[in-house]
This record gives sequence, C-alpha cells and structure tokens, in this order.
Amino acid sequence: REAAPPPSVNQNIKRTQLRVLEHVRQRREYQRAKEARKKAARELQVFRARQSVLGLSNTADDGSTPAPPILPDLPPLPEPGTRARLPPLQVQKGGPTSACELAPKIDFHQHCTPGDEEGLVQLLAANKIWGVEACVLLSLRLPRSSRQDVRSRNDWVLEMAAKHEGILPFVTVIEDDDLAPRMFAECLERGARGLKLIGWHSNYIKKFDYD
Repeated sequence: REAAPPPSVNQNIKRTQLRVLEHVRQRREYQRAKEARKKAARELQVFRARQSVLGLSNTADDGSTPAPPILPDLPPLPEPGTRARLPPLQVQKGGPTSACELAPKIDFHQHCTPGDEEGLVQLLAANKIWGVEACVLLSLRLPRSSRQDVRSRNDWVLEMAAKHEGILPFVTVIEDDDLAPRMFAECLERGARGLKLIGWHSNYIKKFDYD
C-alpha cells in the first residue's frame, strides 16, 4: 500500500489555526472561571467574617443559617509557559509544487526577535522558497516596554530592512507616550513604511468588549 502523501501547506495552516483557536478558547474559559472563583472567595470571606462577629445571630429571616458560598473548581489549563505550537511542516521533497504555493506573494505580518539576525536570514530564505517576494517585518513592543526599549526595537527593524532585501519595516510606539508622534516621524525619515499599534491588545479587547 502506498504511504499517504504528506499534508500540504494549506492543511498545515488549517491545523495550526484550529489548535490556536482551541488554546484561546480554553484560556478564556479558564479566565472566566477564575474570575467567578475570585468573586465566590470574596463572598466566602465576608460570610466567615459575619459568622465570626455575629455568631449564631447571623441567621436568615426564617431563622435558618445560610450555607457558605461554594468555591467553584477551575478547569484544567496547560502548565505556565506552554501554548499551542505549530505542527511540523511536512512538504514534498523539492519544496512547493502547486501554482498557489509558487505564486508571488507578500506576507504582511512577520516578526523576528530583535537581535536575531541569523533567524531573520532563515526567515527570508524560507520566504524566497515559498514565493514570498516581500514581507512586512513588524516591530513589536512588550506590555511594559519603555520608550528606550521601543526605540531599540525600531532601530533593529530599520537596520535589517536597510541591510536585507524584501523587508518592509513597520515600527511601533507607546500609544499614550507624548513623544510617540515625534518618534514615528523620525522612523519615517529613516525608511519606515508603516506603524504597528498593539495597545496592548488584550486590554483593548476587554475595554471595548471585542471578546
């Protein structure tokens, strides 16, 4: 019997999307249960305090003693630091074969760890194999990044874009930083092609109820 052909690139992408979505669903379910448990814990603390102070007089109107709140169980969650991982990409020997995989493309959302030029070179090589003629390399700040840290991250993206072909550099700013407009203007003068706003995004999701 012939061995089943390896999954195509599109199949791998679909599997990855499903795994990531499932991880996000589990995380949200856990966070909701965690909030419910915190609320129940506060109610239990109040109940015990009333019992301690009022003793037997802490009774309902019908004379019965109310039952203490019950702390709900939390659903299982992967160990800290674990997350959905990309499945191994298996392709036929020789690289891409279909017209779609060979067609010229632009990847408008790519990241690379600042300072990891070796990793960036590997990323650009993979882009070339799969017909990605240009990529938008995004500078990404962390939730607690300082202005100096953001500037350093932007500098690296701009330097890599000047050094390597096929990179469209997008920089970032701290949105409520008074000097953010000036920083962005300086980056535009140095070759930045766009701006990445992160927010930080989970806070925006909660604030505007995008969940």
